[in-house]
Amino acid sequence: MLTSASQYLFSALDGRVYFGDITVILPPHWPNSCIPYNQTRTSASGERSDVTIKTHSKTESPIWTKQYAGCGEPGEQIFIESDILGRDTIGREFVREWAKYRYGVFDEIGFTKDPVYPRCYINDDHELKLTGCSDAPVHDRGLCGNPSLYNITDIIDRNARSSIMFAAESPSVTMFCDEGTHNRYAPTKHNQLCDRRSTLDVILKHPDFIMENKINVNPSAIVNTAPKFSYKTRKSTRYVIIIDETLDMQLRESWSFLRSAIRKWVVYDLPANTEVGMVLANDTATEKMLQISSLYIQENKDLVASFIPYSPSDSRQPACLTCAVTDAIHMLNERTRMNGPANSIILIIAPGMEYSIDHTALSNSARSYHIRIATINYPNVIRRQPLDALALSTGGTAYSVFESKYNLEKSYISTYFELSNTLFNIGKQYYEGNRNDLPIEIYRKELVDSDDNDAASAHHMLSKRTSRTATGSFTLDSFMGPPAYFFVYVHNTENPLIASMKLTSPSGIVYSSRSDARSLVKQLMVSATLNETGSWTYKIDRFNGNPQSHYVQVIATPRSKYAPTIQARSWIRQRSGSPPVIYAEVKKGDLPIIAALVEVTVTRPDGICPTGSGNECRQKIRLLDSGSGDPDVTRNDGIYSRYFNADDFGGAGAYQFEVTITDNENMAYTRSESVLKGAPPRCCGSAIRTTLMASMVSFQRTLQPMTVFLSQDLLDSIGHRTMGKISDLTVDVEGMRVRLNWTTPDMGGRGIARYEIKYATSIRDIVDFYDTAAFLWHHDTPLINSIGEESSFTMNLSHEPHLIGQVLYFSVRAHALGVMGSSVSNYVRVFVPKPKRATSLSPSTSIGTESYGEVWSSYDEIREGHNRRVNIHQRIADTISLEVEVLLAIIAGTIFLIIIILVCCYYYFLKKRNITQEDDQKRPIKPFPTETKTSLGHSVFVTPGNVTSSSSNATSSTSASPDYVQQTNVSTNIPTIYNSRTLPIEQKLIDELKQQQQMAETQSYIITQADNMQYNTTLTRGFKPAPTITDNRTLSPFESWSASQLLQEHEQHQRRRSPSLLDNYLDNDVQQFYASQHDQMSLLNTGGVGGHTMGHNPPVPPPPIYSTANPPYFYEQHQQPPPQQQHHHLQQQQQQQYGGHDGSMNPMTTPLHVTIT
Repeated sequence: MLTSASQYLFSALDGRVYFGDITVILPPHWPNSCIPYNQTRTSASGERSDVTIKTHSKTESPIWTKQYAGCGEPGEQIFIESDILGRDTIGREFVREWAKYRYGVFDEIGFTKDPVYPRCYINDDHELKLTGCSDAPVHDRGLCGNPSLYNITDIIDRNARSSIMFAAESPSVTMFCDEGTHNRYAPTKHNQLCDRRSTLDVILKHPDFIMENKINVNPSAIVNTAPKFSYKTRKSTRYVIIIDETLDMQLRESWSFLRSAIRKWVVYDLPANTEVGMVLANDTATEKMLQISSLYIQENKDLVASFIPYSPSDSRQPACLTCAVTDAIHMLNERTRMNGPANSIILIIAPGMEYSIDHTALSNSARSYHIRIATINYPNVIRRQPLDALALSTGGTAYSVFESKYNLEKSYISTYFELSNTLFNIGKQYYEGNRNDLPIEIYRKELVDSDDNDAASAHHMLSKRTSRTATGSFTLDSFMGPPAYFFVYVHNTENPLIASMKLTSPSGIVYSSRSDARSLVKQLMVSATLNETGSWTYKIDRFNGNPQSHYVQVIATPRSKYAPTIQARSWIRQRSGSPPVIYAEVKKGDLPIIAALVEVTVTRPDGICPTGSGNECRQKIRLLDSGSGDPDVTRNDGIYSRYFNADDFGGAGAYQFEVTITDNENMAYTRSESVLKGAPPRCCGSAIRTTLMASMVSFQRTLQPMTVFLSQDLLDSIGHRTMGKISDLTVDVEGMRVRLNWTTPDMGGRGIARYEIKYATSIRDIVDFYDTAAFLWHHDTPLINSIGEESSFTMNLSHEPHLIGQVLYFSVRAHALGVMGSSVSNYVRVFVPKPKRATSLSPSTSIGTESYGEVWSSYDEIREGHNRRVNIHQRIADTISLEVEVLLAIIAGTIFLIIIILVCCYYYFLKKRNITQEDDQKRPIKPFPTETKTSLGHSVFVTPGNVTSSSSNATSSTSASPDYVQQTNVSTNIPTIYNSRTLPIEQKLIDELKQQQQMAETQSYIITQADNMQYNTTLTRGFKPAPTITDNRTLSPFESWSASQLLQEHEQHQRRRSPSLLDNYLDNDVQQFYASQHDQMSLLNTGGVGGHTMGHNPPVPPPPIYSTANPPYFYEQHQQPPPQQQHHHLQQQQQQQYGGHDGSMNPMTTPLHVTIT
């Protein structure tokens, strides 16, 4: 991996750099067979890890870089999962992460569903583009509409050579984007945090590439870029303690506290794999030196603790720290030569140093032997400058412990408590081994007496114990256990001023026995075994009037080397021209803890207090994990930060910061480990994903105070650099209203004075010409909130109607008093479509302004015109803020409602038609004229004829002209209804009735249709006469009744006729006729129909009751089929109308087309 990465880095930076020596730190339990056969394994020298390889680290990505600072600032570390070490592209991916870690650049890629750094965006040409940087076209392949993961190699052009920060996995990509290929308008994290500079420009500004450090490479020479590997194991830590023995070290009880703190550290706190030596420095040389010895031997612990004299020398001249550091380096080198390398640390405890000391030369000498220097300014900074420069230049840590004066002779116990915890923290920081081997402080509290009449004292003692009886509780979680101790720090162990101490376990067991085993180091203990998980409570009875505080401290040890314990740390970083930035990280195992309460207590050890701060010069500020971009670059990564403004605390001088972290009243949480299986391949966008959350137990961590010294020159230079850039601007569009959202920025610790909101019609104008081409929004101004709070501002575009229907780009810039305005924020795209007016409304009618044609709630939602593959249901659902399931339910309900309405309308019109036909039935029958014109111009002649008995004349008709048809033998008073279809059975009945010419005068009715076809009309109802049989033929009622009987029956029938009778004919008889095929055929083949038998008078057919102009709806015209086809034709009609031979109805299907816009 690293060999290929070295060659790839060498090529990407044009031969400027490659990996030379690589040290691999192996776990101590790994055998030598894990290294190459020709290599040996030695002890580590305290090397700081640049890369950590873990197994199942549960982090956000299999390879990622922890970056907490801004552009050009190095990262914290690179993390790699061991599972991906065999991947073909791992070397290329490592170079990408190395560029982040070493040179402070960021990703040039978008992230799925990220509101600030989206996967896709729309450029000024209104083209949908994948967020990135490349010198060749990038094919999105539908990824902009698909939130799933993708292989970036598939979307890169085969001829593309850049950029490594975009697509390092692609085989053709070998370069970083430079000024010629850089896409400065893409919404990438690098563009936003690096002011849209190219990645190559940021890299080449790193100190590695300044002229004096530049590698001179002959372009024609072949360079072997293969690195040299060495393998080491962390074994031990080696200290040489330098103590200033001059009289300045004794301020009241400060020297006594130092002796006790060193004893506690060496005897009880340092692990066994530690070696310690000591040098006492006076004003001329190092008089006393204790050679380095191992703490494996118990006697050596007491030897080191007893080496410090009971009192310092009488000299007030500054100690010769140069002599002491030189001797310490020599001691460490000799020990290395004799016993092998170790993590070598020089710890200097002194009241500062003089300007005459060349700290640069001392630092260079220590670094050359892989030695780091840690410093403690104690008991105060009495010399001209603090010791911090010695520590920081060698990669060490600097602390300050200031003696707190009680009276002329006594010091407060707080001095000792702070000094002992500082040493305890140094031992943990430089420990060579697993950090879970060492105990962790899980609880602390200061118990004090305060004067209730002193308002100022009571104000800063709100979190402290003020009554005689002190009570409290702490939580021991399931990952912590023994060895665990409950300590009470006292000023005088001979007279601790404590009446009793009780400790109660979660199960109710009370421990009250006290132990004085650590009385020499000012600690009292409760003899208890702290191994129960849960909430422990304590009760301490103190004597009133105690001038000294008591400190309660609980420490516990992780139950295993891999237990996910709650760990916290803090540090301070300062850039030229910027105020200090305070950082704190809190995590559980490898996972960040989110929404914790991280507070910093700021004090002035020199006693210069700002107005209104009280006598203790204390103020609290809260650190934020907001991801606003400056100074916090990533949200929810567990790293909290904030600028510190010294002008609000009294100006130049010394400042001490103590960080306290709590669970924020059970509001803190961490990521659930179950969701990390599908983690994305790249980390991190504007925030760490927290899809599922895991709650935290109650916890508290108090970190060692940090001290910074701010000169007036440094404060004067602050303000010449832009700070407080808003990097998390988002937008919501609701109708004509546009709401901008952002986190209130940190303007170097200063509050916001005003905001400046501008808009432009192109990305180029809002990015490159914000001051000249962008337009100021002058309708109202945003409210000013506190640093870190969520801010929003709503703009109504109806105030600027000309902006409606245009694509706009908005950005925000913050201004604070006393400093330059911040850089312009990231831009957001806004489109408010013109409202569509309905045509049925008048111009003055008010209509809605909502439009769902284009939705820009985020860059991942692309309008239909640019991506047809976006699901329409999803787009509509996203537009109106509904889930797809809810939207589909609404659509289904709407369709069902429409079907119900259509069915109701159908039955309504059907009923209406029935009523109309009933009205037509009640109308009088119009007399037939002798000549009537049909609608097609044909004439209808009615002529008298002679009576004949031939039944064949009933159907015979002749005409010389095609336009006329003459029938000569038709019986009068025969009911004739003109219809479009005549059933064959009734037609035969009518033909037989026509043969009764002797019963009445006859008239002929001849109808000619447009198709020159003859149509006979009959009454299509279930009329069932009872004829008699004569000569093997069926007789009609008119052959068995006389004319007078027929006339009389007809008149009676007319009088009896009523609407109910008519409805009976229309509804029952007709339905019964079509429902039974047997009854239809029986009219011709049986001798008794409908219950009438031979010998009875048959019923008389009803006379015509409908006119020819308005036939009823159940009468239909049809062409008379041939006699041999009548039976078959009738069956077909019934099957077509009723759906089958059994008379059952087929289901009705109605095609319904619904269009949603």
